[in-house]
Amino acid sequence: MPRVNRTLVFLFLLLGCAEAPVPTSARVKESSAGKRLPVEKEEPRGDIEKKEEPQGRDEVQRKLIYNGQMTLVTSTFEKSKVQLAEIVEQYKGYVLQSDEQSTPGMPRRITQITRIPAAKSDEFRREISKIAEVQTSRIDAEDVTDQYYDTKAELVNREAREVALRELYKSKQVGSKLSELLEIDREIDRVRSEINVRIGRIKRWDKLSEYATFTITLEERTSYTPAESPYFSTRLMRAFGDSVHLLYLAAQGLVLCFAAAVPWLLAAAVVIVPFYLLNRRSYRRPPPPLPPTASVPQKSAEIPADPQ
Repeated sequence: MPRVNRTLVFLFLLLGCAEAPVPTSARVKESSAGKRLPVEKEEPRGDIEKKEEPQGRDEVQRKLIYNGQMTLVTSTFEKSKVQLAEIVEQYKGYVLQSDEQSTPGMPRRITQITRIPAAKSDEFRREISKIAEVQTSRIDAEDVTDQYYDTKAELVNREAREVALRELYKSKQVGSKLSELLEIDREIDRVRSEINVRIGRIKRWDKLSEYATFTITLEERTSYTPAESPYFSTRLMRAFGDSVHLLYLAAQGLVLCFAAAVPWLLAAAVVIVPFYLLNRRSYRRPPPPLPPTASVPQKSAEIPADPQ
């Protein structure tokens, strides 16, 4: 049997003998006398913080991702905005995004995307409800428990496969062809990539489930009036500038429309102009001469003499 085929057979046998991961409570080992003894619990991996391993259906730590939305209306906008910031800091949260709108003659509004520890999300909602009138309040939860623990099981499998491949690579370094080593090395790279993807998923789910995301909209009940209204001259200059800007935009629109119409006008001219020239030439042709006719002498009318 060629050396490459023997290498592949040895690789498949080694991977097939790798022990599939099972729950710690169910893992056993056999002693030299043939008795089955429980195996000690394994230590958690260093790169991923170990939460709670599922021991049964009722003991599984659920992985829930919370997303909430709240809309509040207040008559004291500035005071409520300060209270909102204080509550977020009180519950050890942080602001991802903040968007504030203050247009004269319109109610002021601020929209914040905040992240609060999931364990304190209910208390946070109750505390926020005290600073203003709540119009809408909603919270959704996405359960990723099954995907989380399935991914952890896949991670353990691929780590065991990577260890077996590295051992095979070490055993084949002496007396093997370069092509055989490269084939094993490519397989190690592929398995390591799958491991990194699953580690990223687990870390992302841990982060999303640890904090709840709230989108909070705080709106003023009345219209906003600035502390100092602009003078008439300022308003006049603003109106003139806005009018000039609109005129400039209109001129740009006309130029763009003309530029877009030029190719169509040229195409129409190529078709219409020849017909126009042919018709014009036909109108300029002189009419054919009339045939000669015999002249008939005309009798002059005699005026009768006056009888006087």
